[in-house]
Amino acid sequence: MVSPGKIGYCLVCVGIIVYGIWDYLSNFEQNKCLMTYMFEMPEYIQLPLGKRLKEKYPRYRLFIYGEGQYARKLESKRKVPVNGVPVLFIPGNAGSYRQARSLASVAHRRANDKRFSFHFNYFTIDFNEELSALYGGMLQSQTEFVHECVKKILSLYEYNKPTSVVLVGHSMGGMIARGLFTLPEFDQNYVNTIITQATPHQAPVISLDRMIATYYSRVNNYWRTHSNTTLKHVTVVSTGGGYRDVLVRNELTSLRGIADPDLSISTSTMSVPNAWVSTDHLCAVWCKQMVMLTKRAMFDIIDPATLQVTINTDERMNVFKHHFLSNPGTKKIPEYWRDEILLYEETPWVVKKEKTWEFAKKRVLEDYYYAVPMDLEDVNSFVAISNVDLQDWICICKIERNEERCKTCNSLSQKGKIIPPFDSYRKIIHIDYKDYPEMTHVVLIITAGPNQVEVMGDSYNKDYRHLSYKLPSVPDILMTYPESVTKGVSVLTLYNGSLFYNLQLKGLDSVLRAYTAKLVPKHCTSDKDLHEGNMISLHVPWSQEDVYSFSRLNEIGNLSIKLQSLASPMEDNNESVELRIYIDPTCSYQLKIIASPTESLGQVSVICIIAT
Repeated sequence: MVSPGKIGYCLVCVGIIVYGIWDYLSNFEQNKCLMTYMFEMPEYIQLPLGKRLKEKYPRYRLFIYGEGQYARKLESKRKVPVNGVPVLFIPGNAGSYRQARSLASVAHRRANDKRFSFHFNYFTIDFNEELSALYGGMLQSQTEFVHECVKKILSLYEYNKPTSVVLVGHSMGGMIARGLFTLPEFDQNYVNTIITQATPHQAPVISLDRMIATYYSRVNNYWRTHSNTTLKHVTVVSTGGGYRDVLVRNELTSLRGIADPDLSISTSTMSVPNAWVSTDHLCAVWCKQMVMLTKRAMFDIIDPATLQVTINTDERMNVFKHHFLSNPGTKKIPEYWRDEILLYEETPWVVKKEKTWEFAKKRVLEDYYYAVPMDLEDVNSFVAISNVDLQDWICICKIERNEERCKTCNSLSQKGKIIPPFDSYRKIIHIDYKDYPEMTHVVLIITAGPNQVEVMGDSYNKDYRHLSYKLPSVPDILMTYPESVTKGVSVLTLYNGSLFYNLQLKGLDSVLRAYTAKLVPKHCTSDKDLHEGNMISLHVPWSQEDVYSFSRLNEIGNLSIKLQSLASPMEDNNESVELRIYIDPTCSYQLKIIASPTESLGQVSVICIIAT
């Protein structure tokens, strides 16, 4: 007979596991994705595939998307009149062909509104909502059907014939897109661009049969061994949904170790510039921030000479890096960056000898050059934040002997980085003075205009702003309970007169550890209407999984401190996760780091589920 003690112990264990699972499934940020809307009624026109394919794949269909006059034109012709850039959407497990609507509608509207000389033809596949993630036999038949669809799509074009089709795959649809290349009869030149959304590239989420494991092994082995041969013309973008996607963990969406890193990008939607949102598994196909960003990238990879996707892999990768990894703060991809900027003599030259300063106005009546001396006492670094709508907004120069100002300067704008909030086009730059030993001044360029301008600068010494903190272990948290989960395991006062702090978090090398950072404003002297607010970011140096949190000037900022992936830093990599804090220099703050045992339980529970 089982003793009451053992029964009680088992019940406690089960309760902890259930509580952890509940936390993992429910305790994440609110959905910040905006909805995409149509301006006209969407229509899906089925394309005839012929008797042979209909008999071989009776449950599958191919559609072309249309709306408004474009849809009526498609329906009125016996032969579908297509002359744009072909894109094929591949749905995933239990997915619908109608999930192509957001991307297709935005592409249609953007091409019309901007009056581009080209447009996109969106095709989408109906797999009858099959559960392809549960039964591997479906994956092979779906892959073969997609091959037939690609050939059918290319055969529709009579003018400006494309040679390739852009593939967009959601969830398991992304695996099918890559699986095409393993088919012996597939022409590798049919596809040169693949974009996947929440696709588990590394391994199946649940491997219920041998066929799924075999399919994954065959596809991934092919991509590992053919990156320099049959795949050298293919660029791939993979985005994971971050915290909100509880079906496909972010680490599964990585292409690391599968695709050539020079031809592929893996990132989280929480890190994507000018998106910074976590998407759940279905939201990935309609989240406006990601849809708009993806479409901008697709428009930018079109060659103006051919009006089709450029065959230059470097150009495609530069576009994808700009939109998905490292936007320097420009609305469009610059055609080139100027090495040298001419500084006009009639523009006022304002020397800022204060270590921390700000320029905030509702509108600016004239241009300014704000010159920051690099020889300030006990200073070796500089950080600036600016929302000036200008490609070349910051530069560095040397004032020659007997001169009072610089006549030219070297642009540093390409080293900037766009930061939240969404669509504000604020950018930030960090400058290490030791990299520019011959220079004397950093120059921030402020231009006249009707829009509100906010520019802030901070000259500082790294020894005082780059701090190190060892996160408490589980025993430490238990010893200080309940203060560790209420008041915080650490409290740091950030005094006014500072714009930036960097906190190295020692010990955050496991996905099982979780904390919360709270940025609490205490006293501000500035006009909150002239300032955007504060930002906290968690920088993970060994992966593209940075997380951002933005809060208005008088609001408390919150950020979860935990890793999205099981992957740990390389053995020879001594870098730590960093908590980067950007605050208004006219305010003082308290930074609290609070232990989050519920999130830790959630992490433990999901790891146990994955392991089993």
